[in-house]
Amino acid sequence: MLKVFGKNISYIALSDAGTRVLNLLINIYLARVLGPDGFGLIVLGTTVLIYAIWVADLGLMTLGTRNVARGKASFHASDIVVIKTVLAGIVWLVAFSLLPLFQLAADLETVIRYYLLYLLVDAILLEWYFKGIQNYVWLPVYRWISGLLFLGGCYLAVTSIADVTRVPLIYFIAHLIAALLLWHGIKPEHRKPPSLNIRKYRNLLAEAFQIGIGSIFAQVILVVPPLAVGYFASTSDVGYFGAAMKIAMLGLAADRIFGALFLPKISAWWASRPEGITQRLQQLLKVVIPVGAGLCLLLAVFSEALVTLFFTEDYAPSAPVLFILSGVTALALVNSVFTLTLIATSNERIYFISMFFGSIIATGMILAGSQLYGLTGTAIGTVLGETVIVFCVAIAFRQRFRVAFLRPLILSLLSAGLVGYVFLQLPPLPLYGLPIVLLCYLLIIFTSKQLTVDDLRAILKT
Repeated sequence: MLKVFGKNISYIALSDAGTRVLNLLINIYLARVLGPDGFGLIVLGTTVLIYAIWVADLGLMTLGTRNVARGKASFHASDIVVIKTVLAGIVWLVAFSLLPLFQLAADLETVIRYYLLYLLVDAILLEWYFKGIQNYVWLPVYRWISGLLFLGGCYLAVTSIADVTRVPLIYFIAHLIAALLLWHGIKPEHRKPPSLNIRKYRNLLAEAFQIGIGSIFAQVILVVPPLAVGYFASTSDVGYFGAAMKIAMLGLAADRIFGALFLPKISAWWASRPEGITQRLQQLLKVVIPVGAGLCLLLAVFSEALVTLFFTEDYAPSAPVLFILSGVTALALVNSVFTLTLIATSNERIYFISMFFGSIIATGMILAGSQLYGLTGTAIGTVLGETVIVFCVAIAFRQRFRVAFLRPLILSLLSAGLVGYVFLQLPPLPLYGLPIVLLCYLLIIFTSKQLTVDDLRAILKT
């Protein structure tokens, strides 16, 4: 079991590392050649695409992963692809019809239109399938190939802000090629033509709907802040915010790896051994919470050094934004435990309700912060909004699973805050000081027994 777990996490880490590293290199290159204005256009385009993807998915990928992991899937990969292709076509047509009504700048409208072509790629993408059967070897294949093609295309074809509209086209072509390669990895028994049963598709949509709507609300933290900055400020400010967010996403690599492993695993637990799930969740949170707080600490202490390293001093306004946004990383991992557990255990309705109310409040906080205090206010509103979402979902989670999380979260954040406060009183540390900061944090965490070696062993054994 431990060997299989180690192999799976290695594949996921490799695929996620490919995504994060290559995306960072691409964003660094684009930020430098396009400048804050051009990079802001790219951030706005990808923000619109994120929402379009979730509307065109409606929870089907998450449902597919869950049901395949349970071994109860009554459909084949082609069934999901058919529904997603139809939904992608509808979203694409609606978006293209509505875009002229917003009277956007010509370059921005073109960038958004080209990015929306990616909906076709998302429809045929089979990452959900390989996660469900827990065959993670194909994930790094897709992500590394698409990333390398995108990076090479941008390097060859994008040299100034005049080439900004080429970026989404290169993105579409690179990911389409990689997505088609994944179809070679489908098991022979799953290589069947799509069903002609309309009722089957309707039932799939009905089952996925609440997951999908909840997931759309969950994207508030990613999509509302750039749009708010673009509305209340300028595309340059969107570029500054986007640069900070790109670095913060590096800290969320742990969340992506965890999510890819956790959903199929918790689904399998619930199907086979539901009586022991509460104990496993408690063990998991005892590890996840200190990890999230540690990532927050490192991003906050080294925010200025990271922005300068990756995006040059031209993006200096991004540093205080990154300092604030580091708080999101501390909350994201905890929120993943709550949301993925609710989805895996078929509590879609309560997941949807909690995400709905949390996201409405979070959106208001982000918009108010952006209007009143610009970039800084947007970052503060984002962290406060994520906090509200986490606690709304936590209330729903605690109704089903009596797991303690508030005290460990407060202790870990206080430990990280203490270490951060001490180092922030000193002159700014270069990045090679990162191991020192991390060591100080780990000493506090382990000596206070917030985390022990036995806790780590318990997680690995599950």
